[in-house]
Amino acid sequence: MSENRQAKADLEDWKTLDRFQVTEIYSACALGDRREGYNVADPYSAPSFFPQDLLLKTHDIVYLASQTSSGLIAMVANIRRYDLRDDAIDQQPFGIMYDPTDRNDQSSGLWLHHASHFGRTMPMPAPMRVALLSSSIPLKFPLGDDPPHRSGPLSELAGTSHEGAFEALIKRLT
Repeated sequence: MSENRQAKADLEDWKTLDRFQVTEIYSACALGDRREGYNVADPYSAPSFFPQDLLLKTHDIVYLASQTSSGLIAMVANIRRYDLRDDAIDQQPFGIMYDPTDRNDQSSGLWLHHASHFGRTMPMPAPMRVALLSSSIPLKFPLGDDPPHRSGPLSELAGTSHEGAFEALIKRLT
């Protein structure tokens, strides 16, 4: 396998989801009657299949969802996690394309590791690093790419790293 193809394969981690797991991430997106939008949540409300070791390093999760004209729903959980080794806040998105009319008991989801979308990694503010090293409780410092509200339309995230994560995953899922 060529080096380029191997590097791409190392970035993608596919996961088979059962109907309950799909419902968990759909509920976390909190679309309600909207066709698209985002929702910011703390790591304690993450779907049960998200790795616990990842959630222990998580600042928050920005859920993004959009329904296509064909009825599919693209859902992305953009996890913002602490990377003390690199003094950074790194994004690790998970995505799924969901067909609400499909009665199949399984779907496929994708973890995207070390992606190259704009803003994937940002420097960790020094006070945040000090707080993380002196306690096991991650403090909720504001980050440079925080969404403007706890939830809203995807248009509020235009030009942000969250839009980049959403587009990078959707490109791979379709």
